[in-house]
Amino acid sequence: RIMSKQDEIIASFPEIAWAVGKAGRAETSTDPAPINMNETVIHLKPEAEWRDGMTREKLIAELDASLRMPGVTNISTQPITNRIEMLATGIRSQVGVKIYGNGLDNLEHMSREIAVVVRGVDGAADVYPEQIGGAPYIDIDIDRAAAARYGIDVAAIQEVIEKGVGEVNLTATIEGRNRFPIRVRYAPEFRRTPEAIGQIPVTAPSGAPIPLAQLARIRTAEGPAMIQSENGLLRGTVLLNVRGRDIGSFVDEADAA
Repeated sequence: RIMSKQDEIIASFPEIAWAVGKAGRAETSTDPAPINMNETVIHLKPEAEWRDGMTREKLIAELDASLRMPGVTNISTQPITNRIEMLATGIRSQVGVKIYGNGLDNLEHMSREIAVVVRGVDGAADVYPEQIGGAPYIDIDIDRAAAARYGIDVAAIQEVIEKGVGEVNLTATIEGRNRFPIRVRYAPEFRRTPEAIGQIPVTAPSGAPIPLAQLARIRTAEGPAMIQSENGLLRGTVLLNVRGRDIGSFVDEADAA
């Protein structure tokens, strides 16, 4: 929905020929993008077709003002430059601050404090402290004593969870040179909530179906969407771009601040 709204707004600018969006990240460990990143590539018309007095900086400022949404931070950069910077440093903007440590909560807290300081430095734009926690999870903690009373192995319970909730590959279909896995799991209504997951049956040795809720503690929890590390330490980042001044002097002033 966010991507559709962005495309609609971007298309209203007369300087823009077309735009294409990408949600998420590539399925590779070499992609430093988080799973919650939306990327929009904008192709501009020749400058002769722009509105009078329009510049690249003004256009970016207008786009940023029009595309502001709660919980979403906009970062504008050049596509090829962005790729090089991401691969070389893991930072997806012109400038970034890396914070290393052992506790994710501390890293997130420090990132927000640093972002507040950096916003006060002249030239700072698109300041974004990366959010580490807050992703929703469902924890299933197997009650080994309860499983033993029913004579059910822990491995059997884990297998039911894997097949019913997490998907399991049964086989693959071959179509030309492509192979596609065939996966099976319960329909969404049977795994959408902790209560629904608790009703998943686990077969006891006697053949009786035992609800999973009687064999495990099922609860919702919050945790990190993605954990980043560098040189053996956990890493948090503050991303930002620099506008209206050179990057070198900005970095010196931000470092002092």
